[in-house]
Amino acid sequence: MPGFTLARYDDTEQFQPLTFVTQTISTADVALASIHADARGAIISGDGSANAVRYRFDAGAPTASVGNRIEGTDTIIVWSRAALLAMHLIREDAADVVISVQFFK
Repeated sequence: MPGFTLARYDDTEQFQPLTFVTQTISTADVALASIHADARGAIISGDGSANAVRYRFDAGAPTASVGNRIEGTDTIIVWSRAALLAMHLIREDAADVVISVQFFK
């Protein structure tokens, strides 16, 4: 993206964009799909709807009422490969949510 720079907080190393994917989150607890082999981080956005997603990075499974929450209009940044691999998601509301994921190295 022209004019867009994403840098780590502790230095000026620039992240390079990798693949962009979308993933539908439904009633089943799912892992983040299609993680690029070189990914060290990701920007994850909701689909702009009124529906939310719950996620966790620990060994526990998210439920419709347990876990961190991404509103349909929210965006989060995940800064580590370990967190990307550990991330599990589930929809909170009645309708599926499509998340957009931009991986970075």
